[in-house]
Amino acid sequence: MKKFYYSKEEMIKDAKVDSEKVLVDYNSTVKESKKSKKKVVFIILIGIILFKVIIGTIEFNSPFEYSKNRLYKVTVNKTPITVQVIDHYRTVVVPFFLYFNAYHKDTFLGVDSDSIYYLVPEDKKYVLTIESYSCYSKNKERQIECQVEDNFYERKNHDTVYTNLYIRKNGKPEKEMYDGKFIKNITPYINEKGVYYVRVDAEYENVSSKLEFFLKQK
Repeated sequence: MKKFYYSKEEMIKDAKVDSEKVLVDYNSTVKESKKSKKKVVFIILIGIILFKVIIGTIEFNSPFEYSKNRLYKVTVNKTPITVQVIDHYRTVVVPFFLYFNAYHKDTFLGVDSDSIYYLVPEDKKYVLTIESYSCYSKNKERQIECQVEDNFYERKNHDTVYTNLYIRKNGKPEKEMYDGKFIKNITPYINEKGVYYVRVDAEYENVSSKLEFFLKQK
C-alpha cells in the first residue's frame, strides 16, 4: 500500500532511508559476487595444478614440416662440407601445458657432394665456421623453405646462437673427444686417424637446430 506523506520533509527522509538500503544491498551483492569469483578462480587453479601434476605437458606434433627452416653453410678451413640439419620449432599454445611442435630435416651439400664424410687434409690447425641464412622468394617478399634444389634469395642471419659442440670419434669403442661450449678451433680434438661425428646445437627464436656432419682424418 502506498504511503501517504503529510510533509515534503517526511518524504525526503524516507527516500534517503530507501536509497541507503539499496546501497547496502548493492554493496553486499558486489561483495558476494567477488567472493564467488575468487572461489571459481581458486577452483580453476587447483584443477590446473592437479592436471599438471597428473598429466604433465601435452605436446602436439604437426603433420607438416616446419616451412621456414634456415640454410646453414659449414666450413672447415674455409672449405664447404656436407651437413645434415634437423630443425625443431616449438611454440606455446597454453603456458606450461600445451605446446605445438613442427620439424624439418634437410641435407646441404658441401664440396664433396658424393659423400657425407669430409676428408680432412693434413694441416696444423682446423677452424670450424658456420653461417646461417633465411630463404626468400625471388622477389624477396616472402620467406620460404630452404631446399637444396630451389632457386631462392639468401639473407644472412645474425641472431643464430650456437650453444654447444659435440665431437665423437667413431670406432670400437667410441671415444668422446669434446662436449661443451661452441668453439671454432677444433684442432685438439681431431688429431688421430679415424672418423669423427660432429654435432653443433643452434638456436633462434622458437627454433632449436642440430647440425650434424662427419670428418675423416687419414
